[in-house]
Amino acid sequence: MVRIFLIILLFASGCTYTFIRPTKPLPHPLGVPLGTETYYYVIDAHSDIPDAKFETYAEASVYQKEYAEYHDYVIVKLNNENNVYNMKPTN
Repeated sequence: MVRIFLIILLFASGCTYTFIRPTKPLPHPLGVPLGTETYYYVIDAHSDIPDAKFETYAEASVYQKEYAEYHDYVIVKLNNENNVYNMKPTN
């Protein structure tokens, strides 16, 4: 009788397992598709190779202002699909 009582108590104890599901990311407020990585490249106007790569425009503009005395930098916004070749300054 005690065994049956313990078995009933075990099943009636209310132990549950909660499934942890990953949350869905919210869409970007500016309409940027999810999963695209956009970078800001700081490129000298007389060079084809970027000097620096940043994730935000603010970081790129700080870098551009730091070295404005020595270089004529252009900030280019690209995602991983595009390549940077033959940059020319626009006046």
